[in-house]
Amino acid sequence: MSSAAIEVHPLDDRGSVAWLLGAGDPAQRASCAIVVDAGTLVVDPVDGDGLDALLSGLPSVIGVVTLLDRHQRDAAVIGERLGAPRLTPIALGGKRELRYRVHTLHDASPHSRVRIFRAIEPADHAQVRQLLANMGWQQRVEDEARFERMIQGANRTVVAVENERLVGFARALFDGASNGYISTVAVAADRRGQGIGRELVRRLMDVDHPADITWVLRAGRGSPGFWQKMGFRKSEVAMEIVRKG
Repeated sequence: MSSAAIEVHPLDDRGSVAWLLGAGDPAQRASCAIVVDAGTLVVDPVDGDGLDALLSGLPSVIGVVTLLDRHQRDAAVIGERLGAPRLTPIALGGKRELRYRVHTLHDASPHSRVRIFRAIEPADHAQVRQLLANMGWQQRVEDEARFERMIQGANRTVVAVENERLVGFARALFDGASNGYISTVAVAADRRGQGIGRELVRRLMDVDHPADITWVLRAGRGSPGFWQKMGFRKSEVAMEIVRKG
């Protein structure tokens, strides 16, 4: 269990809550406990001081759900401690498929935006190339083969999609142990200032043992203020050889 105290945020009038580890967790990983008719579902939990007390005030925990592969360790510990079953999709090593009931909002406006964040898929490539070109990186992405190498070479990617429109993209290189490099963060011009960039970066940095990781990047185009808000500071030791084209 982390020694950091959890920071709790109510979600609805049934008692559902989300929590963070606050300043003790640079990645600002979010977890939630959703109260349903049968009890409480704990989703992608990050362990911390005060969590047991928080959950004890909710209806009985009926399952610990893992939807992110990077939260499985804490989920296993919490599930065992609470005596609750683990609910994990087959794609993440679960023994059975999770099924969900989808509710359609019949009174929703046709102009309503539903935003999701996920890893990049091949069908996204054309929209990502266009987004990066719109950002002024046309020279870097005009060669399709080079663009594909950029994507394949990044072992961490996140896209933000609203309905069917891709409005954000980020990629990083991470060695899984000590170092990570954030290479690209791009948000559509008409969607900036809405927290999309921050969420893209948070998801890139959502790894195990975040306090053991050094993240580096190149802060250009007037972005230092954004990165400082994300916890980055200017380095006195970084050096580089800049590409010729």
